[in-house]
Amino acid sequence: MSPAVRAIFADYSPPIGITLAILLTAALYLRGWLAIRRTRPAQFTAERLACFLSGLALLWIATASPLDGFADTLLTVHMVEHLLLMSAIPMLLLYALPVVPLLRGLPAPITRTVAGPLLRLRALRSLAHWLVTPAIAWLAMNVAYLAWHAPAAYDLALENEGIHAAEHLCFLFTSLLFWWVIFRPWPAEKRPNDWGILLYLALADIVMTMLSGFLTFCDRPVYPYYVAHPNPFGLPVLTDQVLGAVLMWVLGSFAYLIPAMVITVRLLSPVRNTVSMSAIDKDRSREIRAEIRRVLMSKWDPIGVADEPMAADEYDSYIGDVFELLKSNASSSRIGNYLREIETVRMGLTDAHGQPLVPADHREEAVAALMQLRASLY
Repeated sequence: MSPAVRAIFADYSPPIGITLAILLTAALYLRGWLAIRRTRPAQFTAERLACFLSGLALLWIATASPLDGFADTLLTVHMVEHLLLMSAIPMLLLYALPVVPLLRGLPAPITRTVAGPLLRLRALRSLAHWLVTPAIAWLAMNVAYLAWHAPAAYDLALENEGIHAAEHLCFLFTSLLFWWVIFRPWPAEKRPNDWGILLYLALADIVMTMLSGFLTFCDRPVYPYYVAHPNPFGLPVLTDQVLGAVLMWVLGSFAYLIPAMVITVRLLSPVRNTVSMSAIDKDRSREIRAEIRRVLMSKWDPIGVADEPMAADEYDSYIGDVFELLKSNASSSRIGNYLREIETVRMGLTDAHGQPLVPADHREEAVAALMQLRASLY
């Protein structure tokens, strides 16, 4: 081991705050995963768990391991950190369908007194829906990407640990928004990716290519920090810059182009009928989903927003699940349990003893209406 490497390891001390936060997140997800797996084993597989834990492990490596020490001296390693935070980590976390397991993992008092009231805030839900619209999510990630790679911001992050941590958090948060549009993890309403999503990915790849190309072909060091703090490995500053830019260019393009290829194949593949009942055409499907929406709003309405015109889409994220339950011939009790789970787990509508606040007759009336609707599917 070279003296430079030994020096970086000697200066390393694990950041307690980040490490504990990652371990706590892992514990919450595992607790929630174990609970929800009892009722949804086909959806919450061991693969989902492995992906979430792998994403958290990569997050620790990128932000809290000795790799961060190497990133302070080598641009190439710094770019590896950014690639992990903006592609591999968010994709692994979102594939694990993290929303409900993390909520289920919270202790009941916290769900009841903190998470539940927050989730019921109309303004907060509206903000969340707005942030994951394609235009906003795309702009958030790409503006953050370009802004933090401007020389002044980049050097400031390297010179100040607090700002460096804010940079990492910004990359992770905006990238989660960006990839949310692609994955739309349950219980978000599923929307089939169309040709527009290929443009979404291609434009992001163009932004990354422009910055990478500039760093690759620029004939001078772009970041003064590396000139003022030469790396102890003897690697010329300009060579380090080119290596880092090429790495970001190639691996970053794979992060965008591979999903684009998968989506293209799916779009070009013939549609297969996997419904176990008589075929439902698109028009009929839209009619049924509209009716489910009406039932959820008029019969169920656990948070009492039926009279608010701006809340017409409040329960839209649950329509897809209800539609699938009806198609799969689910029993009334199973549909009722699903609605109860939404009330108590996702919305936190429980009393001090953990019992549902929503009157049972609301749920029963909604289930009865949905069961009548199912008859029209055949």
